[in-house]
Amino acid sequence: MTKNGASVSEDSFVFNLGRLWEVAILEHWDDAVYLYEFIQKITSPEIKKRFSKELKGLWTEIERQSCEGVDKALEKILKW
Repeated sequence: MTKNGASVSEDSFVFNLGRLWEVAILEHWDDAVYLYEFIQKITSPEIKKRFSKELKGLWTEIERQSCEGVDKALEKILKW
């Protein structure tokens, strides 16, 4: 646990989603695919289960190469 009570996995999940957002807004879609796959690989099963619907939506927007769609999908996950 970190000081704010989040697990390392949760912190890593949020950090890497931020990295994904950065490459998506630059329209570096190969990097976005890589980061999505990386996030899937390192994220705990509990977090992936909790956000399964939202992560599927994020993947769809990456496949569509939609900056706006990625932004909206991330808003749903991160509740910005």
